[in-house]
Order: sequence, then structure tokens, then C-alpha cells
Amino acid sequence: MAAACPSMCRCTASGRVFCQDKGLTEVPANIPADVKYLYLQDNKILNSPELNTRLARLPRLERLFLYNNLLEHVPAFDSNTLSEMALYGNQIRSVDGLGDLPSLRTLNLERNELSGVVGDFSSLHSLEVLFLRKNSISTFPKQLPSSLEELYLSDNRLNQMHLESVRQLSNLKTLHLDSNQLNDQSFEHDIFGYLVSLEELDLSQNNLRTFPSGLQTRVENVNLARNMIEFVEKSAVHGLQSLRRLDLAFNRLRSIEDGALQGLAQLDSIDFSGNNWSCDCYLKSLHKFVAKGYHRGQQGDLLCGESGELTGAEIEKLSETDFTCEAVEFEVLQPREGELYVQVADFYSPSYASFQINISGVTQSGNVNLIESKSITPGSTRTIAGLGEYPEYQICIESPYTWDQEDFASPCQSVTPRVFSSTKSEKVSTVVADDMETIIGLVTGGLIVILSLIIVAVLFYKSKRFPSSKFSETTFLPSGSLSYNSKFETGITRTLYGQPSMLYHPYSVGTSYGNMPATLNQSQQSQQTVDAGSEFAVQLIPSGIGAPPPYTNYPTNTTGNNNNEGGVFV
Repeated sequence: MAAACPSMCRCTASGRVFCQDKGLTEVPANIPADVKYLYLQDNKILNSPELNTRLARLPRLERLFLYNNLLEHVPAFDSNTLSEMALYGNQIRSVDGLGDLPSLRTLNLERNELSGVVGDFSSLHSLEVLFLRKNSISTFPKQLPSSLEELYLSDNRLNQMHLESVRQLSNLKTLHLDSNQLNDQSFEHDIFGYLVSLEELDLSQNNLRTFPSGLQTRVENVNLARNMIEFVEKSAVHGLQSLRRLDLAFNRLRSIEDGALQGLAQLDSIDFSGNNWSCDCYLKSLHKFVAKGYHRGQQGDLLCGESGELTGAEIEKLSETDFTCEAVEFEVLQPREGELYVQVADFYSPSYASFQINISGVTQSGNVNLIESKSITPGSTRTIAGLGEYPEYQICIESPYTWDQEDFASPCQSVTPRVFSSTKSEKVSTVVADDMETIIGLVTGGLIVILSLIIVAVLFYKSKRFPSSKFSETTFLPSGSLSYNSKFETGITRTLYGQPSMLYHPYSVGTSYGNMPATLNQSQQSQQTVDAGSEFAVQLIPSGIGAPPPYTNYPTNTTGNNNNEGGVFV
């Protein structure tokens, strides 16, 4: 050694200095200059100018171990020989200020406090392995050197991966993105196609619903366990001739497209356990694949999920005839002449499943002639126009997954073209079908208008029949008579009791009939006042307490008096 070994450290002749777990807060000043491996982990070392200066004085330093300290920044020093730096388990929040480290190949920044978008690593031209696990990084690093071969970003908060971030990573062989927040929308289109050297991809424990697309032929190991993938399509795995290990355990897999696995010639380990398989006609290809012994690496049995009588059954123990599908349900409507609507019921089917409508014409002799075939998806509607050449049409829906199913008949419906009696009836039918909401709105509006008119008429009638305004003045007449003031006759006073009224007391004041009294008492007069006031909206005020003036001669004309001195006038 070129210098004495620090008292708290242990030095070896091979250039190793061990100063770990000594409670140090700074790098010892007398580290031998010819040290190659410097172990300073598990201390309490902080960032300081002395730290940078003392590390820069070690011209032969190849490996620096400063993990599990109290650093908040990457040490900023230059070294032409340093090839590995372990800084995990610190409190580093930024990588800005990296020194000139042209020989650095491995940098470990795991378990720090990096967040958001991390800094610039592009100055590390020889960097091959970068560990960034267990931070809080949300966006894939953009400024990575093209020399990078292994990148570990597990246990972060990644949710975005842009094309500009990987465009230069043509040498990347290993990429670990497991335990993040990635979904199908996190990746720009075929972003993995730019990773032409990629051999190992780990995307387990994310939120993926589909198999990643664009993987290159050199990929050997793909881990997609614990996502939400439901189907594996043939196009997603097409061309992966080098794939040796595939892990799709504990997803939501229901089926795999026919032919998707048969092209994986190098596959020697596969795990499909922990999924919810639909044991129907779409699972025949997986059953054949498992039967050939390609299930090495399987961690558990493959079981049928919710599949009727097959629920919980082991797929490997079933026969091919057990995997069947039900016929497709659909309805044919004919809203107008020469046109049909085919409405297909909404039902479960894989994303890759195909269905087609076959439209055939049936001649009078019973011959069936195929006219047209159209693709259709569950829950959709297809319009078929231009009908009329044949007296009868046959509509069938077919799927290639049921062609070899025993005792299965494709669902078909026979339709006789509807003939409308006239152009007028066709228009009416169209209006009823297309403008029902408009008609309902018009009827409702008409009813509202009619109801409003009825209410106005009733209010007008009541205002005429029972005026609401009060009389402004009441005139007291001499004893024995009553008077009122009308709102229609300003300044006019009429006599109410000049003589008996046939309307209110038809019996003569001076005479009596039978047991009827000849004279109105006080109570009767008051009642007359109340009755007349409520009937004609007038205020009647008796001028005296006694009876009306005496009247000795009862009129012989019982139809009433022609003068205006008797009765009530309004």
C-alpha cells in the first residue's frame, strides 16, 4: 500500500479498503491512493466538498460502495478508472452534477428518493447496467446512454413510456418494469419494436389488459404475471421464435387464439396457472397445447372458471368434445320495404373471435343461393338493403370455432320480404319509427295549451261572477230601508226595502198565510242581509232594528212589481 491504512479501517494488499459500518460521517482523509475497491457502506456519510475532493484523489479506484448512508446527491467527482458505484439506500433526490466518469459501467441508485422525471445520464457513455428500483419515478428516463444493456425500474410509479426515451436504446437486452402503474395506454404504438436487442422483459404486476405488441424475435423471457390480460391473440406472439419462458400466471385469461402457441418452437417453460379459463369452443387450442406436454414450469393446475357444468374441472383431464359454444341469438327486423335490420345479442366472445352473416335467397323451387356475407360483432346491428328479388331470404350467423362442433347447427331465420301497400303507409311507418319522440312532444304541447286556456276561462268566469273588489262606500238610509253602492254604478243609490220583495220575503208584512208570521223579526232581517250580501257581493246594512215599513196591501200580481222600489238590484 502507498500509505498507512486508516485506524478504523482494514486494508489488504490487493487494494481493498474496508471501512464499512464504522459510524463515519465523512470519508477518512488518509485512504491509500492505490486503493481499487473502497467499502464505505452502512455509515452516516453526508455530502460535502471534502467527500468529492477525497474521492477524486484515488486515481486507481474501480469500485466504490457508498450504499446505506445519508447522501442526498450523487457525489460529484471525476475518475477515469471507476467502473462501478453503489449508492443504493441513501436519500438521493437528484442525479444532476455527475462528474466525468467515462469508465463507469454499473450504477446502482435503488431505494433512494428519486421521483418524477430523473436527471441526465447521457454523459455516462460506457454505462451498461442501471439500477433504479424502489424509487418514486413516474416517467421512463429520457436521457439514457445508448450503451445501456440492462435497466431495472421495478417498484416505481411508472405510468408513461415515450418513444423518444427508448429510440436510442438499441443495445438494451434486459428491461424490468414490474410492480409499476403501467397499462395499455402507457406505451406509444409498438414502442418495444425499437428495442431490437431485447431478450428479457418483465412487466409483471401492472395493469395490462393485452399482450404487449411489437416484441422482436430475439426475446427469450417474457414475464406478464399478475396483470389483467384476458386473451392472447396470435398476432401478439407471432414471430417470437426465440421465446423460451412465458409467464402469464394469475391474470384474467379466458382463452387463447388458435395457433398462437403452436409457433413457439423454442418454448420450454410456461405458466398459465391462476387464471379464470372459459372452457368453451375457444379453448380447444390450449387443450391441445397442454396435451402435448408444453406445460413445463406450470405452478398449478389449469382449471375451468365459470363454465357451467365444467366449472372447477381440470382442463388437462377433459376431452376435446367437452369444449363447446352455444348458438348465437339474433333478431331480424323489417322497418321498411326492401330492407332488413339484423340485431345480434350481446354475449361473451374473445376479442379475436369472428362472426359472419350469410344472406341467401330462396327460390320458389327451394334452391338456396348465397348472396352476401358480412362480418358482425356481438351486440351490433347490420343493415341489409336491396331485397326483393327472391320471395324468401335466409339469414344465418356462423363462426369458424363451431364448424367442427358435433350436433351443432348454425342459427338461421327465414324472412319473407315485407310489401308495403302504398307510399303513404310507408311514410307513416317511417314517421312512427323515426319521429315518435317528435309526435309525443307535439301532443304534449297541445295538451298544455288546451289546459292553459281552460284555466284562463275559469278564472275569467269567476272574476265576473264573484268580483273581488270591495265597495268603497255605504249610505245609511232613513229608518226602514237599505241601500248599497255598486262598483258599476258610481254615485247611484238604490232602495232595497221600499216595499216587500217577492224574492226574499214573499209574504205581506201586514198579512199572514197559515202559520207564517206577519212580521219579520230581527233575526230574519239579519239573515236576509247575510244571504243577499254573499249572493251578490254587496254589503247590506239595515238602517233600523225594527221591521221594514208597514205595507198593508199585498199585491195581487204575484209575478212581482214592475217598478224599481222592491227587490234587490245589482
